[in-house]
Amino acid sequence: MKRSTTMALGAGILAGSALALLEQRKRRRRNSLRIQSQEGIDLEEYVFLGGIEQYLYHRGENRSNPVVLFLHSGPGRPGRALLERFQTGWEHRVTVVHWDQRGTGRTYRHSPNPLWEANLERMVEDCDEVISYLKRKYHTDRIILLGHGWGSLLAAAYLKRYPKGVEAYIGVGQLLSPRDQEYQRFSQTMEAALEADNGRDIARLRAAEPYPGSFGHFQKQAGRVHRIEKRYQRPTSAGVCPLDSPFYTLTDWLCTLRPGARKVKQGLLEELYSFHLEALGTTYQVPFFLIHGQEDAHSPCEDARVFLEQVQAPLRDFYPIAGAGHQPMLDRPENFRCALFSILDQLDELRETPEDEED
Repeated sequence: MKRSTTMALGAGILAGSALALLEQRKRRRRNSLRIQSQEGIDLEEYVFLGGIEQYLYHRGENRSNPVVLFLHSGPGRPGRALLERFQTGWEHRVTVVHWDQRGTGRTYRHSPNPLWEANLERMVEDCDEVISYLKRKYHTDRIILLGHGWGSLLAAAYLKRYPKGVEAYIGVGQLLSPRDQEYQRFSQTMEAALEADNGRDIARLRAAEPYPGSFGHFQKQAGRVHRIEKRYQRPTSAGVCPLDSPFYTLTDWLCTLRPGARKVKQGLLEELYSFHLEALGTTYQVPFFLIHGQEDAHSPCEDARVFLEQVQAPLRDFYPIAGAGHQPMLDRPENFRCALFSILDQLDELRETPEDEED
């Protein structure tokens, strides 16, 4: 056997052993984190929604608590991957349901047929089917929609189609206009590179102009621009590898890299590229809250605050989190938890207020 073959075989065995040890450690951690309360729920399931089997993961210490449906970012990045780092402190107040959306994670593993392509209209209907299912399952209308990143656009589109479909909305890292916000990110990165007098980064950024440009040009250049951008950002915990998560497997991660998964979402990505949230209107019929990292490079905090000032809703509030980026629940989990509990307290008070007093 050639030496190179032997070395490759040895490296493969070591990698396999390391992965086996990692999975064993993750299983132990998962078992230690299982919900123990008799009134609670810790359930993974597939439910037939929108013509395909879709994956849901429920966690909470009391089924009678309000239900939070977590709409993950991406498209294609399940929020459950790092829930250990932010969610367990919520679970005595709410039941959290993570949904791997069409073309994502375990839903894609279970239903990989590329004919089931995603678009915003289809995703809104999927979301409505999930919410209707949760209302039946928990015998309650107290469903709170929490949208992060792309999930915040999906949630807003859902609320326009179904104005009173949920009890309240919480936007995290609320996106407004992906194309415009990409331009802002590029401009800020170029400004930082010029200030640092980094000729290499300046040249690479100029080679990407006009940015973001057309959707095709954006897809080709975004990876380069975002890699340069990271050099000038304050580090956050959001970059922690999900492979260490007891709620996420290597197979889950590999699903995000499959060409089929990207193909399913291609039309959705192009549709979102030119999306403008304000074009939907700023009137909402349910309480509307935003929790936003003050260091968010994807969606500037001030833009989100200005947008919320235009929103007309039964109740609204803004929670900026200092030192946090686009994933404030990871960057500042305790601050995020306090913001979430403040929102829950406001909703409790609103439920107890007679309707004639609200008027």
